[in-house]
Amino acid sequence: MDWSLETSYREWCGMTVSQSGPPPSDLKFRKIMGRTYLHQNDLEAALEVYSGILRDYPQDIDALLVIGNLYLASGDPLTAQALYRRALELDPANLAVRRQYDLAGAESVAGEAEIDPLSPGAVGRLLQRLIGKPPQLTDHAIEKAARLLEVIIHSESPAEQVALHLEEIDDLLPALLELNVRQAELDGRADLAEGLRALQQNILLQKQAEQEEEKLTLEQGGGSLAFHGKALILTPDVENLSGRMALLAEAIEQHGGRVQISGAFEVQDAGCADVVIASNPHADPSLLETLAALAAYDVPILLDLDTDLENLPVSHPLYGKIGLSSPSRARGYTASLFLASRVIVSSQALAEAMCGAGHPARYIPDTWNRKNPLWEQRSSVRNTFNLGWMGNPGQMEDLAMVRRAVLRVLREFPQTQVVIIGDMAAYRLFDALPESRRVYLPSLPASEHPYLLSQIDLLLVPLRNQPFYQTVSDTPLLEAGARGIPWVASPAPAFRDWGEGGGLVESLEEWHQVMRQLVLDAEYRQNLCHAGRLAALKREVSRTGRLWLRAIQEVVGAKEHGKKDPLGESIGVQVR
Repeated sequence: MDWSLETSYREWCGMTVSQSGPPPSDLKFRKIMGRTYLHQNDLEAALEVYSGILRDYPQDIDALLVIGNLYLASGDPLTAQALYRRALELDPANLAVRRQYDLAGAESVAGEAEIDPLSPGAVGRLLQRLIGKPPQLTDHAIEKAARLLEVIIHSESPAEQVALHLEEIDDLLPALLELNVRQAELDGRADLAEGLRALQQNILLQKQAEQEEEKLTLEQGGGSLAFHGKALILTPDVENLSGRMALLAEAIEQHGGRVQISGAFEVQDAGCADVVIASNPHADPSLLETLAALAAYDVPILLDLDTDLENLPVSHPLYGKIGLSSPSRARGYTASLFLASRVIVSSQALAEAMCGAGHPARYIPDTWNRKNPLWEQRSSVRNTFNLGWMGNPGQMEDLAMVRRAVLRVLREFPQTQVVIIGDMAAYRLFDALPESRRVYLPSLPASEHPYLLSQIDLLLVPLRNQPFYQTVSDTPLLEAGARGIPWVASPAPAFRDWGEGGGLVESLEEWHQVMRQLVLDAEYRQNLCHAGRLAALKREVSRTGRLWLRAIQEVVGAKEHGKKDPLGESIGVQVR
């Protein structure tokens, strides 16, 4: 094994380093990321980070201890003990390592220790024992795909062979793509190989998400979530329906329901709807009258609040539209809570706060629809690396908090530029930069967010330490994952829960370090993109829509049985 510190680090980050090896900031950054992955129980990512540390820093006690602990937890005390022994040779007085060494020695197992614990084969076996996840693409699968392809090509009726092997082709699709990737590379078609590789990764991620979805369905006992009734979505602005409500309407229709979107109207009878979903009705007094009339006819009402209205700052762009800016709005907000059969909110923290105040709240997260072609559209080729921020007028102070760190990165890397979306005041924070280093894009509807995100290579989501941000949703990170771009963000509770596809940082120095490393390390960025994409697939509308259907069935069923909603006091269910 090549333990050369200088060579490995130069290859890793493309920088000139001193003869003493990688700088301390590199090790500090990597340990921060490694601990983050361990806290998130992402063992695969944590192992990748700590293995890299141990290759570049073979005398690092922390890395030896962590990897030894992973081997011990996987049922391989012999390899664990070998790693602990190396650590004790470096630091004989380390009590933590000594305890683990004795613990590993107390276990009696047959077999031998791994010769090289960091080799790809050893790491693969370790991961399989830890998380039961076999390699995603095996040589056996590729050989099987090649044989199948040979049969189809040389058949007298290729179409018939394809029809006969449809199920097998579906299972082997990633392997078939791998054959095409290799052929494209042999032909010198790097662009084609790159496109096929991206398609292959998306298919692998989708298959993994589907497997986890099937497992979740079995754990929850399966059951039908069909809804064949009529859902009425009430909104104060029909012409500008929120992305959350638009996707909800699609989900209900996909499950057999009928949807009507409406503003205020005069209710004649209960036949106008089987269930009502009201989005911020307090913003329109006449809408509250409609809601009260529907409640009088005993129509179940789901009140959807996508914002923490009680902590919404006066400076927030939504305050003028839906904020509790007047006594009439405050009364309307209280009345809507009273009329609701169930309150639906967009973050777990907000659900817990609402339940603590005595309201029957449930968390149903924001979602996205992969049928929107903009999510899958490839970004145009560019020679710049774009640091991006997306907000609204009034949110400039969030970005101002990390402005100095962003400017440091822009000065260090001439290929970088900053992209500001939605707030001209935020754009002016970078007036000192030449126009070639900064770009402004106006806000667009939620359905066009993937286009805006395609202009970004790294999304920045700094948030000030305010009560409002303690209950904010994880939508920015969800959208970044769906688009396949990494992110750096402040540690809001919802962002901690999301945890995939980027890094959480607090101090200005950490902002600089993490941004800098993500500019340098393309492979690490790609790994984050894949992790974020997989997490986003679990939150696609086909899955999140089921949570809405379950909530609808509960309130409609409670009405039909003439009893109170049995889950009225339960808190929201965390969905990742």
